[in-house]
Amino acid sequence: MPTGNSRWAKALRFLAYDLNGAIIGFSSAFLHGSTLDAHYVGLDHEHNERHAVYQRMLVDHLVCGIQHKASSIIFGRTAEQAKSNLGAVPEDMYFLVRHRNAMANKLIGPLLRSVQPAEFELRNPFKRVTA
Repeated sequence: MPTGNSRWAKALRFLAYDLNGAIIGFSSAFLHGSTLDAHYVGLDHEHNERHAVYQRMLVDHLVCGIQHKASSIIFGRTAEQAKSNLGAVPEDMYFLVRHRNAMANKLIGPLLRSVQPAEFELRNPFKRVTA
């Protein structure tokens, strides 16, 4: 838990995951308004396979969001399948790129517009089961 009286110190959530006294992962998130913006910064992949550290991080951020009555959680753009297992849905993302050279803009524009996200299986843990 962050210390200090500043607004930002109260908004920061930092979690460390240890195994036998050694840190095997850590993540951070910021609460701003009714949104929890989650970031994952470190993970020992060897331990992740055995102990599901990344999945634990996702669940812990869900718990944090619920505890703070967040209306949305921004999980980021990676590991879509792991996040969709918990009910996360992708949202379109937009960006602006502008070069100082007008000719470069004309060449780069069509190239960037052709970039599409990779396909993945969107899962729905809340689907209804019919008898």
